[in-house]
Amino acid sequence: MGSPGYLQRLPPYLVIAGRRWLKLARRTLRVLTVCGTGGVTSSVTKVKVEQVLREAGINAELSSMQASAVTPDVAKSYDLVVSTTPIPIQGVPLIIATSFLTGIGEEETKKKIIETAKKILGGK
Repeated sequence: MGSPGYLQRLPPYLVIAGRRWLKLARRTLRVLTVCGTGGVTSSVTKVKVEQVLREAGINAELSSMQASAVTPDVAKSYDLVVSTTPIPIQGVPLIIATSFLTGIGEEETKKKIIETAKKILGGK
């Protein structure tokens, strides 16, 4: 199946970039937000992460959980874990986001979330 006629007239680098963007836009990132008790702070974190990813054009499915419930097997079922408290997981990118609660360093955390999400989804 060939490309539509208008794609054949575009420079190849634009077609490749467009296809890469479509692939990135179609995939849904699975994100787990974590806090000490799984209550209000993970909900606040979840809302902020959701907003950051939405503004970056990244589709995401988010869940919240308390830190004591996050086992390595649970963490592996997600693409990214964003936590307000350090948790002992490996094999899944972990971003500590206490800045979402304190307001200090929040922009850096947002950038790190976007960069990590794009890397996971195959974009640069």
